[in-house]
This record gives sequence, C-alpha cells and structure tokens, in this order.
Amino acid sequence: MGRAESIIMKLEVSEAVDVKKIIKELIDTSWGGSNEEQGKAIQLLRGLAFSEDPLSNKFMQAMDKWSSALDAKDFE
Repeated sequence: MGRAESIIMKLEVSEAVDVKKIIKELIDTSWGGSNEEQGKAIQLLRGLAFSEDPLSNKFMQAMDKWSSALDAKDFE
C-alpha cells in the first residue's frame, strides 16, 4: 500500500488525521508526473473532499477558485 492510500485509509477510518499533513503532501506531489504520482494526488484530494475539517474545506475552496480560472478551450 502506498503512502497516499495509507493516509486516505486513516482519513476514512478516523477524523483524527492531520489535514495539514495531507494538504502539504498534496502540494508536494507532482500532478504532472507519472501516473502513480497523479493517482496519489487524486487519492489525497479525494480524502480532503470527504473530510469535514474546516481546513480541508478551505483548501477545497482555494482549489475551486483556481480551477474556475481555467479555460476549457485551452485543453481542446
């Protein structure tokens, strides 16, 4: 089991995970790297998406603001 899966399993089992640590791990992960790195980023993001922690929600709002600034035409 990889590090991302381990962190997510803890998040799903218990709310006592360190959301700051998950956010740091997500920021430090290369989204444009290998498929494994991309999968790790998605797993970490998924964990944050289902967390009720206020810091997690704040991070998700920042992701929303960032992604809303993208133009879908740039990816055609």
